Amino acid sequence: MLVSASMGHGAAPASSQQELVRSLQARQLLPSQLAADVMASLDRAAFVPAECRDAAYEDRPLPIGAGAVISAPSAHARALDLAAEYVTQRCDDDPECAFHLRMLDVGSGSGYLTAALALLANAAAGSGEAVGLEGSAELVQASRGAARAAALQMASTAAFRGDLVRGEWAQRLLEARSLRYVVGDALAPPPLPTADFILCGGAAEAPPPSLLALLRPGGRLVLPIGAGSAAQTLTLVDRDAGGALSTTALESVVYAPLVPVADALDAEAAGGETAAERLARVQRELQRWQAAFKEAHGRRPSRAEMEEDAEASALLTHFRALGRRR
Repeated sequence: MLVSASMGHGAAPASSQQELVRSLQARQLLPSQLAADVMASLDRAAFVPAECRDAAYEDRPLPIGAGAVISAPSAHARALDLAAEYVTQRCDDDPECAFHLRMLDVGSGSGYLTAALALLANAAAGSGEAVGLEGSAELVQASRGAARAAALQMASTAAFRGDLVRGEWAQRLLEARSLRYVVGDALAPPPLPTADFILCGGAAEAPPPSLLALLRPGGRLVLPIGAGSAAQTLTLVDRDAGGALSTTALESVVYAPLVPVADALDAEAAGGETAAERLARVQRELQRWQAAFKEAHGRRPSRAEMEEDAEASALLTHFRALGRRR
């Protein structure tokens, strides 16, 4: 779960998925046209609870149950842009893009990003699939229903407009081979096919061996490194054709730590505000601080600036403490 400093404030919220995507593009948060086309086709409103749908096109996280949130659209845009960059590189190596592309979304939550990855894989390679791995059976069940609703909506719109491309995309989302949601623990996952592109929605001190074991030669793992600390960095882990690993550091981020499913369930069983809910609340407060800084200075805050500010430093300290307790 990403705390993004790029949320839109001061502008009127979008009123449709297409308007939301145009807003992200205008703010230079969605540079890939492929990622933009995919995101414009997949309605975020289908993946949020009915009581939150009035806010579906606002650039902020929304609660989805089980102590979880659907990430802000700007965070999804960043993830899709990274996926599109990887797919483009693969197609440059194979100009005919004649391969079956496998995507894995770890901590799939609402299921929105998994469905978008499935669309992107099929759009770029002509053949692809995405699997969402999520520890909450409640969220997995909701994701399956949301993806089907979104696909049917897409099919209906495509038929009305005579849009063969989106009609085909809708059909792919309805195929079990192209999109699946699985209940499981990222640190001890159930049997899964190896993947070309793995997106991990939780921070770790180092790339988990369980995820590296699922990364195919030529594949890429995207995850935040530095769980439980202020020094988290979004990182690319690439495996070359010979199996060797290399890493590339991107921007500073704040994610909830990747924890065993059993630990999360134990925390929820204790009653009251769950560990996940506390983390989500602190993340929302961090998000508000980052957004206010960006509005005032026109850029994201650095780690040093966050540590030097009393409020932000206190929030980061709280975040680290929660991460250690989990």
